[in-house]
Amino acid sequence: MPLTLDGINSGLDTSSLIGSLVAVSAAPKVRLEQDQEDAQSTLDAVTKFKTKLAALQTTLEDLADVDNFGEFALSQSDVTAFTATAGSSATAGTYEIEVSEMAKAEMEVSEGFAEKSDTGVLSFGTLSVTVAGETTELEFDSEVTLSSMASALDEVDGISAFILDTGDASTPYKLVVLGNDTGEDNAISFDTSGMSGGTTPTFTEQVSAQNAEVTVNGIEISSADNTLDDVIPGLDLSLTQETTEAVSVTINRDDEAMMDKVETFVDAWNELRIFHGASSDYDTETQAKGALYSEGTTRGIMDTLGLKMVTTAGESSSGESLSFALLGISTTQTGNLELDRSTLGDLLESDYDYVAEVFSAEDGPGVTMSELLDDTYLGSDGFLSNKEDSLEGKVEDLEDTIASFETRLDSYEARLREKFTTMEVALGQLQSTQSYLSALLGDSS
Repeated sequence: MPLTLDGINSGLDTSSLIGSLVAVSAAPKVRLEQDQEDAQSTLDAVTKFKTKLAALQTTLEDLADVDNFGEFALSQSDVTAFTATAGSSATAGTYEIEVSEMAKAEMEVSEGFAEKSDTGVLSFGTLSVTVAGETTELEFDSEVTLSSMASALDEVDGISAFILDTGDASTPYKLVVLGNDTGEDNAISFDTSGMSGGTTPTFTEQVSAQNAEVTVNGIEISSADNTLDDVIPGLDLSLTQETTEAVSVTINRDDEAMMDKVETFVDAWNELRIFHGASSDYDTETQAKGALYSEGTTRGIMDTLGLKMVTTAGESSSGESLSFALLGISTTQTGNLELDRSTLGDLLESDYDYVAEVFSAEDGPGVTMSELLDDTYLGSDGFLSNKEDSLEGKVEDLEDTIASFETRLDSYEARLREKFTTMEVALGQLQSTQSYLSALLGDSS
């Protein structure tokens, strides 16, 4: 910054004068900064609006998924033998379930050996192991040990192998082979006919590979594992132990849970509407405007969705018009939605399929609204994404303009200081000349 001789000769408050001149020239910058602040506030509000709109769409997607729409309350007389889970396709009723056998993986154990790392003890040659009908041939040379045989068996698909130290005084080490999968089709067998010399391991079946055996209302069901899907439509079982008597499982449709899902949709809409209303407000007393005041994109979206909330779309499988209103969803005087749970509960009991179709039918109000949100408003090329891009561009342009303006102001201030400094120097020279002349003329007299 150039040196300023602040009023040293002129007596002027040069710095204040320069400051005032710069301040007058900076008035457009203040307006630009306000425009940038307003654009950023609108961008933040549009982004928040988009988030709330996405939350509304999530509730519609959840309700449109028939597998998730139906909720069932399940109870069982004993929870120690298995865990029962009811899906959306379950049928209400009571089921008597018995678990006579658990699915098990096979376990084979060899005789004991004194050492696990000694060579020259075991037979060598070809050991064939068959797991689930697939045979693998393992080749061992004369240097084979119990540990190396266990390592080779552990590499075979479908089984795991390890050395067990039983603590026996003379022959503590046994080779254990476990099946990785339960079920009788995953049986294990060995063929040691290709081995010779030393001691050929002899395997004893400690646990047989077997299927789970379950009876549901007198119907026998066999499964290779202990997780049984759809033992009856919509009912899954996870077995933990065998039963000593039948366990009663009762399934009832949970209408309260389904009404809660519809209420979540209503709440999401109300939260969106309240936010947009507050952000679009104008205070006549303070003349303060909300961040979305006069913003056309979000207002158009709210108008379109509000209309869809109260109109019918498509027909049910029985030929009735599909409508949110018939579910007990109404618009209050404030513009919010309100759910009459009694009306919805009666409809769930009398015509469950109609309720599901309002949200899941391809041409119903739920799906058409969800697709509108996804494709037109929320997508990468949707209205709101384009609006965000436009506002982001505006904020960046204003930021660049302000920075450029500040550079010009700095340059203007520097020029003013330079001019005032030149003026002060010139005044100083004039004053020196005047003093010289006055002194000279004084001496002549």
